[in-house]
Amino acid sequence: MPIPFRILLVNAVGTHSWMERRQPSMLGLGYLMSSVRHAIPDTTFEFRVVDENVRQAADQFKPQLVGISFVSQNVNIALRYAEEFERRRIPVVMGGVHISVIPRCLPKSAMAACRGEGEQTFVELVKAAMGGNASGQNLKTIQGIAYWEGDTLVQNEDRSCLADLDSLPFPDRSLFPIYSHTPIFTSRGCPYRCTFCSTARFWDKVRFNSAGYIADEIDLLVRQYGAKFISFYDDLFIAKIDRIEALIRLLEKRRLLNKIGFSCNCRANLVNHDLAAMLVRLGVKYVTMGLESGDEQTLRYLKGDNVTVAQNRDAIRILREHGLRTNAYIIIGAPRETGAQIMNTYNFIRQYKPDLVEVNILAPFPGTPVWDYAKSRNLVSEESFDWNKLNNCIYNNTDNFVLLSEVLDRATLIRYYKKLRRLQFRRNLCGIYRHPLLIDIARMLINIIPQYCRQWLHLPSRSQSLAAKKAGA
Repeated sequence: MPIPFRILLVNAVGTHSWMERRQPSMLGLGYLMSSVRHAIPDTTFEFRVVDENVRQAADQFKPQLVGISFVSQNVNIALRYAEEFERRRIPVVMGGVHISVIPRCLPKSAMAACRGEGEQTFVELVKAAMGGNASGQNLKTIQGIAYWEGDTLVQNEDRSCLADLDSLPFPDRSLFPIYSHTPIFTSRGCPYRCTFCSTARFWDKVRFNSAGYIADEIDLLVRQYGAKFISFYDDLFIAKIDRIEALIRLLEKRRLLNKIGFSCNCRANLVNHDLAAMLVRLGVKYVTMGLESGDEQTLRYLKGDNVTVAQNRDAIRILREHGLRTNAYIIIGAPRETGAQIMNTYNFIRQYKPDLVEVNILAPFPGTPVWDYAKSRNLVSEESFDWNKLNNCIYNNTDNFVLLSEVLDRATLIRYYKKLRRLQFRRNLCGIYRHPLLIDIARMLINIIPQYCRQWLHLPSRSQSLAAKKAGA
């Protein structure tokens, strides 16, 4: 029996963050596993996927190659893992949006960085590692990577994105726990250019899986894994209406229509009664929208001129009239946003009552116009920067996040943030009992309740407590 080639895939996340450890972040690693097996069928591979206890996994699994995926706020975590594998003399490949935008973050000890869409690139890096050909000379022909030659960072020619997403095998979910509610991706990219979002910059164009491919994967999830509710995690699932119509017909033909529920992401300016009716026919139960703000000027800064506060309001109303629940994502802390404008958003939430709300402070992620703005004010840099400052969990990062506001000081912005978070807590608590995903929302509340308890009792945050302990030591 052939000895398998062992690959450890690490999802470098903050282990304290429930949001970061949710299953969708693992699906990207699932695509890597299935792509490797599909492209190199004459080799037996053994994979392991972890997001914690990495050293223990390395001791037990003894990988021959390690892939580390991470986002900007977790750079320090990823670098610690890379150092660990350097000591073990195991080649490391790093991937994700951050390393694609700022490849100089690649440690000199690492084999390479995957820049951009990773499946084909990772397959070629696996082949190089299997043949012991991980030197610079043998990496020169691999498109879409960066690597170090001494003190010089070499960036090979970009790799074009896959023209046909249907050519990808379904993500390998064999190493993930599959619950009755499970995620799926059916497209890559977004046609819009929000100032704070790196998605449209990471994918060079919007591409879609066909309705047939989606129906096949849904069929697999239902019949093999017992899925009862599936969330489409595309940035904009509704971007191609004829695909939704075709999917409805296929699911009806397979007798899956109305036997499974769905959720999807939407954009307020695209919501109308015809769309809402179509989503209901598909079986969608709730819709997530990045409403971002209830203030016209702030909304224009964040999302451009193609959506208005009135459209945000109408989208909630229309979806509600069709029996669809709404999740609203809100962002405060834009550079010129005043306290009065933040209160416009607060009053918008109170008046129009989306079923669930998630409030965040604007953060400058690399590859976005907001990053360029922060860089122009010397608030961020590509080198010698504390990436923990991009941690959106403000309750654990009150003294360290990047303050973009030009009109509000840190204490004042945090005060408004906490006010909106209290409103978020009340809205979510009111909506939990009638929400289609009651158990998921309950898990979310269990994770955020300690934050509110610290706030109401005036207790220090986790980061403040750790800093106090270090100072005392």
